[in-house]
Amino acid sequence: MLQAIHAWTPMAAILLASMSGETKTVFIDRILSRFNIQTKVLIFILPFVISISAVGFTGLYASGLLQGRIEISNSVLQSLSGFRDVSASMSSFLANTTEEAKADLTGRLEQQRRDLDSTLAQLAPDADGRGELEDAGKLIDKVFVHINDLWTLHASEKALVETLQQGGKQVVVAQGRVTAAMATMERAVQADDAAAKTMLRDAESIRSTGTFLTETNSAFTKAKTPEEKFAVIGERIDEILARQQVLAEVLPKANLSAAKTLEKIGGELKAALASNDMSEDAIKSMTGQLRNFTQLNAYLGLAAQQKMKEATIKFGELDAPLAKAQAVIEDGRQVMAAGYAVQIMMARFLLEPTEQNRMLLEQQFNAVKKFLAALDKTAADQPILMQVKKDLGPAVDTMIGASAELVKVSQERKASFEEAAADLNVIWRQLTTVAE
Repeated sequence: MLQAIHAWTPMAAILLASMSGETKTVFIDRILSRFNIQTKVLIFILPFVISISAVGFTGLYASGLLQGRIEISNSVLQSLSGFRDVSASMSSFLANTTEEAKADLTGRLEQQRRDLDSTLAQLAPDADGRGELEDAGKLIDKVFVHINDLWTLHASEKALVETLQQGGKQVVVAQGRVTAAMATMERAVQADDAAAKTMLRDAESIRSTGTFLTETNSAFTKAKTPEEKFAVIGERIDEILARQQVLAEVLPKANLSAAKTLEKIGGELKAALASNDMSEDAIKSMTGQLRNFTQLNAYLGLAAQQKMKEATIKFGELDAPLAKAQAVIEDGRQVMAAGYAVQIMMARFLLEPTEQNRMLLEQQFNAVKKFLAALDKTAADQPILMQVKKDLGPAVDTMIGASAELVKVSQERKASFEEAAADLNVIWRQLTTVAE
């Protein structure tokens, strides 16, 4: 029946188009009279069913397209959120380049690549936005390359920093050795100076002892009574014995007999005082003993002059060593000061390894080398300082090279990070375009 309807429908349409109104009505009635009631109903209802079905299928298709668009938009929005986290992780990785930070960054980026691949799988080959998403995928691969570059550069940077820090430690060690060498030299000069001054004091002690003995003899001679004479000796016997002990220590070996003579006289005088014998014979004996003081004074005067001469010679001999020591100490202090300047500038450079800071640091390195070279002239006979020069010179050269390389690596690392950040910004813009 349906085949009949379909067969008649085109022909009927042609005939109807060429007829008048009444003729059309008669013609339709004749046609319909050939079919039963069910067929007639189908003829009138079928066009409506077909139209409604077409509308339904169209709506279903549109709904599917909309649902697909919504899912793709959600995926893109999710990717946008993920790339925002990737950007934050990238900054964290640059500030704190560790295995953990690298793993976190690469993990987030790999997740974004999987999400992007999933979104692309939902799009037709000619779908709008597919090109942008494919470009974003390629940029993700570039970001991975930048991450690997950053990691490699970080390893190089870390090694260079360790080299510079090790060099800084060598500077500190060298400063300690220079300080010790200068202290040793100062002590040696001070010891020689002290020895010369001691000679002067010894000479004065010898001279003053001779004067004291002469004055004692004079006071004894002037005393009128035995009691007065005993009083003179009693008042001075302890000092006589004390000065004898000093003479035994300060007199040259060639003159020690004077100390022994005074020791003998002092013992006899002390014994006389203890006996309290003020007889004429006892007084004469004491007078004879004290008369020896005049001879001792002359003898001690000669010894004092010899001691003074030795002190003068010693002071004269100190001129050249003292001048040399002062020159060495001055150069050593210059090395010390330059070492402190290197440490201060090194800390600044490691915090900000720029070319400007490197040039300032190199100036301090050159100052150290300059003062080390000066030690060749003033301290060539000082083994410790020469060893410092031998060890520290190459260390400074190594630090000069490492600082220049660190600036280069730091700049490359910064450029690689900026390129990665720029790629992430492009990805963001492309995803934003697709989402819109």
